[in-house]
Amino acid sequence: MELIRRPGNRRVVAPPGTTAGERHGEALVTPYERSNRARRRTGELLGAIRKLDTATDERTKRELLDFVGGLYNDSGGGMPVGLFAKCWLGEPYLDHILTFSGDIVRHFKHNEPVPPEFAMARPLARNDAYAFIEVYSDGAVIPVRPDGNPVT
Repeated sequence: MELIRRPGNRRVVAPPGTTAGERHGEALVTPYERSNRARRRTGELLGAIRKLDTATDERTKRELLDFVGGLYNDSGGGMPVGLFAKCWLGEPYLDHILTFSGDIVRHFKHNEPVPPEFAMARPLARNDAYAFIEVYSDGAVIPVRPDGNPVT
């Protein structure tokens, strides 16, 4: 992976020789989406995401995932590829991914590698300053604090 510099010192990670937009075949983020991504996340969203980590019933997980996806869809900031966060289930799990493409929650042990698009989010998730990390198809990685404020 290489660091690609964008206007405004925004960092985006992509495989060598490509742009982040080419990597996923999507257009880069619009100013409107970027502005909406900088808005505080609602308590409703934060609560639903917290419930997803500990929900055991598959139907409940699916309902929560659909609800969270709907909130992101309505926010105008674009749909994240997924969310990455510290796992509160305890040993042996360290962190987990929530994706909107089928995998509801996937937990990872300390020595397990995460998918490449989530690699930049993993060290951020270990910091208690962030509730979760949003990962977008354009390469944006946005940490979200427990109070809902994003770090952009």
